[in-house]
Amino acid sequence: MYDYIIKLTKEYERIILVDGVNSTSLADSIMAYIKKNNYDLRVVVLLAGDFEDFTTLFKIYEFSDKIKLFGRNKQYGGLMNLVDTGLWTEEQVFEAILH
Repeated sequence: MYDYIIKLTKEYERIILVDGVNSTSLADSIMAYIKKNNYDLRVVVLLAGDFEDFTTLFKIYEFSDKIKLFGRNKQYGGLMNLVDTGLWTEEQVFEAILH
């Protein structure tokens, strides 16, 4: 698994791990947004539950901008909380995680 992680970190500029409630539909929405806006950025979106090793590495090495953990979690506020409260649009949140 670690060889695969190393391969992905070399191949992609951003690795977005989507976690929490409705993570599959959120991951699909992020990929649709990336395709719609023709990003010149190599991005892969993964479900955090399928890649526990990535999630563990993120929690240990949070200093990297390359790996981002993202999702909608009821336990604490996050970027999706801004969407839920109507302060930001989903597109604004996606833009924020891609930068």
